[in-house]
Amino acid sequence: MDLTFQTMEVKLLRIIINPAMGLTWIFGILLILSDSVLRGGWGYLAQPWMVTKLIGVLFLSGWHGFLSKARRQFADGTNTRSEKFWRMTNELPFLAAVIMVLSVTTEWTFGH
Repeated sequence: MDLTFQTMEVKLLRIIINPAMGLTWIFGILLILSDSVLRGGWGYLAQPWMVTKLIGVLFLSGWHGFLSKARRQFADGTNTRSEKFWRMTNELPFLAAVIMVLSVTTEWTFGH
């Protein structure tokens, strides 16, 4: 049973998750480039809502790398993290996504 799950995890990572993250980066960069033309410059990238979104994207990309490494450690039997750690950190991507969506949909700024 454990071997079945490990095989499924590898396939999920290689066939769905990694390509989806790559496409997300490609389309995100294209969107930033096209938006800079429509908005007449790069100034919007310094807006607090956009900085929040970009930090969130970097966090989620780093988290993806961290979980990819953790999957390999689980497969090798070298996981050193507790069940409590995994349960607590399970919510981090959700919180990051909520913050990112709220910042983009409201386009909040400081002092305005």
